[in-house]
Amino acid sequence: MDFDDLDEAEDNRISEDAENARKEAEALAAAAEEAAKKAEEEALAKGKSTFWTPWVPISEEKFDKWPKGGDHNRPLNMKQFKEVQNLSEPGEFHGMIFPHTPTQLKEMGPKWLTEAMHKKGTLPLDNEITKFVKFDVNAEDVTQNQGDAESTDWGGAGLKILLQVKYKNGPGDLTEAMFIKMPHAFTGKNERFKNSVTQGLGDFYENMFYNTIGGRLPARTPRCYFADVCRRTTNFILIIESIPYGPKSRKDAKPGEYFAAPGKYKDWEIPHIADFYYAHARALAQFFGWHYQVRKMTDQIEFCFADQGFLNGKKFLFDTLGKKTPAERDEWFVNVANKDPNLIPWVKGQGFAPEQALSFLEIAKDFLNKTGHMFPKEYQDKKFIDKMFKEANDIGKYCAEINFYMGMIPEYFTLAHPNAQIDNAWYWRDEDGKVEAGLLDWGGCSHQSIPTCVGMAWIGAEGDLMDEHEEKLVQFLIDEYEKTTGVKLDFQHLHMCIKLAQGSIMPGCCANIGMLLRIFQKTEWAGMKNRFDDKINSNFLARCYFVQIELFFAMWKKRAPYKAWEKWMKLTKLPKK
Repeated sequence: MDFDDLDEAEDNRISEDAENARKEAEALAAAAEEAAKKAEEEALAKGKSTFWTPWVPISEEKFDKWPKGGDHNRPLNMKQFKEVQNLSEPGEFHGMIFPHTPTQLKEMGPKWLTEAMHKKGTLPLDNEITKFVKFDVNAEDVTQNQGDAESTDWGGAGLKILLQVKYKNGPGDLTEAMFIKMPHAFTGKNERFKNSVTQGLGDFYENMFYNTIGGRLPARTPRCYFADVCRRTTNFILIIESIPYGPKSRKDAKPGEYFAAPGKYKDWEIPHIADFYYAHARALAQFFGWHYQVRKMTDQIEFCFADQGFLNGKKFLFDTLGKKTPAERDEWFVNVANKDPNLIPWVKGQGFAPEQALSFLEIAKDFLNKTGHMFPKEYQDKKFIDKMFKEANDIGKYCAEINFYMGMIPEYFTLAHPNAQIDNAWYWRDEDGKVEAGLLDWGGCSHQSIPTCVGMAWIGAEGDLMDEHEEKLVQFLIDEYEKTTGVKLDFQHLHMCIKLAQGSIMPGCCANIGMLLRIFQKTEWAGMKNRFDDKINSNFLARCYFVQIELFFAMWKKRAPYKAWEKWMKLTKLPKK
C-alpha cells in the first residue's frame, strides 16, 4: 500500500472540506449582510433610527482594535483590587472617562451623557440631552432589608439607576427612560469583590455583549445607549433602554401589553408562570441557534467572549470528537478522565474537587440543623434528608468530570446567558395573545454548554411546576432550536445532561449559605417561620440563597438528578469514587 498516495488523498479531502466551509461561510455572511440592509431600508422608510439593525461581522480594521476576551490587567487579589477600585480611568470600548457612582453621574450630568451617546453613535449629532428629569437609585446595599419585598427585585450584581431624560429635539426612536447599572461601592460585606475579582470578568462581558450584539439578535434584548468598562479598575457603566414593565398589580396582560417584572425566586407570585417558562425557553433556543449560525461565518464572537487558550482547548476537543459516535465519545472521555496524564489536570480543573464539593454540602446539612423548622414538613423527614445528601455527595464527587463532559460535546457549545432564570427577562403578549420573552442581564455572558445554561435557568422554578413541565420544556427547547438551526438534539441525552448540570450546581449553591450566616445572626433564625418571612423575602441575597436550598429539596422529591447521574456513570463507565 502506498501511504504517500493515501496522505495526498487525505490532504485533498481536507482541502476540499475547507473550501466548501469557506464558501458556506461567505454565503451566510452575504445573507446576513443582505438582511441587515433590508432591515435598515425598512427602518428608514418608517423614519426610524437605523442603529439597531441585525448583527453582521465587524470589519477587520475595526475588529483589530476591538477589545477581546481575557484578563487584560484586571486585579487578581484583594490587595490589587483595593488599590484600583476607586480610580476613574478611560473605558476600553470608547476611550472616555465615565462615571461609576451615582454621585459622579449627577455631577457629570446631561453634558457627559450627550457626549457619550454621540461617541457610541446612538444619539444624532444635532440632538442632545438637556436635563435629568428623574434619578432613582436602587439596590445600593443588597445585604440589608430594603423596606419591602418589591424593592429587592433589582438583582445583586450592581446598583441600578432609573433615569428619565429630556432631549433638545425630542427622543425620536430613542426612549426617555433609561436603565443604568454600576458596581456597588465596596464595603467588605457585600459581593463587590466576588463579582469583580473572584468570579472574573462578568462586568466586562456584559459590556462586551451590549457594545457588540445587544439589541441586534433574533431573541429580543435591550438596546444599548452607552456602555464601557475598565478591566484594570473593575469599574463600569451600562446604560440601556428601560423596559416598560406593567404595574405590579397587573396579573395578566392583554395583547400588546407587558407583564410586571418577575422577582427572583418569587415564581409563586406569577399566575401564568408556565407560559413564562415556555416563552423563556423559546428565547434561549433562538439565541443558541443564532450563535450556531454565526460560528459558521466568523470567529469574531468567540474572540470577544473568550481568550485564545480557551478557544484552543475547544478546537482540540471538537476536532477530536466532532465525527465520533456518542459511544465513541464516552469511551474517549473515560480514558482522558482517568488514564491520560496530560489531560487529567484539565478535567480536574473544570469544577470543584470532591473534598471541596462535599464540604459545601456539609455546610448545608449543618445549616438544616439550625433552620429545619423553616422548611415544609415533607422536607424535614430524616430519611429523606439523609438520602438526598447521600446522593448529592455521590454526584458532588464528579463536578469536574460532569462539567468537562458537557463542555466537550460540539453540538452543545454555545454563547450563553450565565444566569438565565426567568427573572432575567421581560414578558409580553403578542397580537395573538401568545406570551413572548426578551432576555436581560448579560453579566458574565460566556461560552458554556446548552445543558449547563438550561440547568441553571430552571433551578429557581417551584417544584410543582417543574414536576409537570420539565420534560415538556426540554422537548419544546429542542423543537425551537431545530426551527432556527435545522439541527435536532437528542432528547434523552440533553435531558440527562440538564439533570447532571443541576446536580453539579448544588454544591456551589450550598456554598452561598456562608453569606446567609453573615446576613443574619444565629439567634435570628429561630424567630423566622419560613421562606416568606419578611426578613427573607425583603432581603435580595437572603431570599436567593435560602430559597435555592428549599427548591433543591423540591427537585429531589420527584426529579432528583441521581437517576441521570447513574445513567451517565453507566454510559461512561467511570469508576466509583
